[in-house]
Amino acid sequence: MFSKEDYINYFLQIKQVELAMQEQFLKYSRAVDDPELKDIFFRLSREETAHNKIVDGMLASFGYDEKLGVRELVPDEAEVPGGKEAVAAGGTVCLANKSSGGK
Repeated sequence: MFSKEDYINYFLQIKQVELAMQEQFLKYSRAVDDPELKDIFFRLSREETAHNKIVDGMLASFGYDEKLGVRELVPDEAEVPGGKEAVAAGGTVCLANKSSGGK
């Protein structure tokens, strides 16, 4: 049987993967010129944001409430497929705060 601490450690590991994939997909969306690929990678990054919120909920359900050094980043409108409208519609990406080491 797994302990509460085991579950918390497991979900913290998952959180690291989700944050890394968010960042990677956002980098890919910035790196490509094709608007369709840019949109695909941006959408994948947003899906990772949703996954990360699920992981946060799971951590909270185990009583984990320590600050994780995570912040919401609103990408530049120029970097977001759909521009200002996408940002207004919630085009945010959650990334690890690099100054805190992502912890």
